[in-house]
Amino acid sequence: MKKKKSASLTLIVIFILSCLPLSGWSETPEQKELKKQYAEVIKRIKKENKVKTIDLRKANDGTIWFVADNSYSLAMFNSEGKQITPFEEGNNYFHDVRYYPAADNGFSDVPQRGFNSTTQTFFENGSFKLYHRAHKAVVVTFGNYGLSIYTPDGEKIRSIDALKNEDKNYAFLSHRTYPGYIVTGFGEEISCYDKKTKKLVIDAYVNGTLTGIDNKNSNLRTKTHWTRNNVATELGIFETASKFNYGGIYTIDGKTIADSIIGYSISEDQYCIYTRNKDGVNTSGVIKLDDPSFNIPCMFAQIIHSKNKWLVKKSSIDPLTEYNPKALYATEFRDDGEKYYNQEKWQEVIDFYSTKGLDKPWALFFTGMALFQKAYHEGLIYKTSFQSNIEKNDYGFFTNKWYKDCANIPYEQNIGMFEQAATILQAYTEAGDDSIYIKTAKRILKEAGEHKEKMEKNRSSFRAAINKYDQHNAARKAALEAERQQKAAMWGAILGAVSNALQQSLSSGSGSAARTSVSNAGSYRNSPKAQGATATNKEDNTNRKIFLKNQIIDWKNKLKKAEASRSQALDNYNKNPTHEAKRVVESKENTVNECLNMIRQYESELNSLK
Repeated sequence: MKKKKSASLTLIVIFILSCLPLSGWSETPEQKELKKQYAEVIKRIKKENKVKTIDLRKANDGTIWFVADNSYSLAMFNSEGKQITPFEEGNNYFHDVRYYPAADNGFSDVPQRGFNSTTQTFFENGSFKLYHRAHKAVVVTFGNYGLSIYTPDGEKIRSIDALKNEDKNYAFLSHRTYPGYIVTGFGEEISCYDKKTKKLVIDAYVNGTLTGIDNKNSNLRTKTHWTRNNVATELGIFETASKFNYGGIYTIDGKTIADSIIGYSISEDQYCIYTRNKDGVNTSGVIKLDDPSFNIPCMFAQIIHSKNKWLVKKSSIDPLTEYNPKALYATEFRDDGEKYYNQEKWQEVIDFYSTKGLDKPWALFFTGMALFQKAYHEGLIYKTSFQSNIEKNDYGFFTNKWYKDCANIPYEQNIGMFEQAATILQAYTEAGDDSIYIKTAKRILKEAGEHKEKMEKNRSSFRAAINKYDQHNAARKAALEAERQQKAAMWGAILGAVSNALQQSLSSGSGSAARTSVSNAGSYRNSPKAQGATATNKEDNTNRKIFLKNQIIDWKNKLKKAEASRSQALDNYNKNPTHEAKRVVESKENTVNECLNMIRQYESELNSLK
């Protein structure tokens, strides 16, 4: 790429074109001439490295280079035939290798696309001006387990490895490149530009599932991690994995902008707000792409940029205050109760302040808040979703799941929890021992009363939904039983017809042929050959039983893993009930059912051999 002396659209065009192979185009006379000119180099690379496929590429800065494919990985060679990157690094094989020419400081118009979660399609969504720093030419190799950055002379600058998960298995490293940057994540990753908030939202999320994106009124909106603490939607913070920080944003030449993160967004004024997760608690920080000296450390539960001011809160329950770079902010929670609250472990909060933290001035506040959150997120939210689906005659898997969750906190107990939360918060406001959370306590106290009143008014409607669901289930079970009996009768009739036809065929055979075949069949049973066959059948049955038992054990192990995976998916959905998260759970449920079906089939066959 030629050095830019002014910011323009040229950079992005050069950036994209510099990575395209000449072999994929309709060849021009110049390209044909280049192939002739480098024919000997190509021949030598093939011979010395035992490769059959080589692409000749020419960047817009005039650099000639080759991509060699040895059928399982790619490597780059320069115009003289010198190998610049390896075919593999450990167990990491490279599916792509690119040359990025040098560039000056400047802005590029990055084309963006949005995603419609309803139609599962992408759409053009404008462009975004992204600042990039000056960098020298580099070569980047991309693999499933990491990427590596090299100089054009083959000197390795750095590697960016895929992180390991709880089971010590490597996560696939996905990536996206922008002019001057490499964005990494786990699984699929997409960037979207929100015209309303004017932010480029770059997200790395688990297993290719799209979380927190919807298309309302044809305007792409971004949602938050939904940590129950009203993290600002306009920050564009996404949920990826609650325990793992897989994402990162780096300059194209390997300098770290922000790593070990679960989500981030970049505003048009080039502020990058990023989020990390530690011990189940999300914290955010801010850097400025065009001003490395600007930094808000990654230690706040919420950060908002409003009217040229930065507002922050250290804990999810704290009030927003203007950020002061000279102030000393607490780096730890005041006690375990506050930490549990930020981890959304409501019962642990209640248990802590009823024992070890009983004497804390804020004990009443956190107890009341945790009770409210538990009543809402572990009770009311399921009842509301269940009732809504039943009223729309939706009896799908999620309705069944919500039906079971409704029983975790009975309806009347749910009402009582809101009432008790209000009582405790009222006591906090009157105690006078602590005044930090008075405003929040009064607001939640009011909300608790409203939820209690709505549930009391909705009592009969919810019971009607429960009855409707039970009746539907009873009718469904009856229909399935009738269908089973009908199939049994049908197969009985078919087998009876086949048996009768066989008997008629034997009894009405022509002359002695039919009688001979029947006679031979009878004499065969007592022959030595038949006795040997019987022994063989017994041996076959024994081997089959061993096979079936091993298969049952194997599928039961698969079932345990599938159920654990489904449980994790359900937890993710409960925290962020999006359409895409629902699809993930349904997929996990299908896997569980497949395991159960295989176990039943093998057990049925095994029982028939006993």
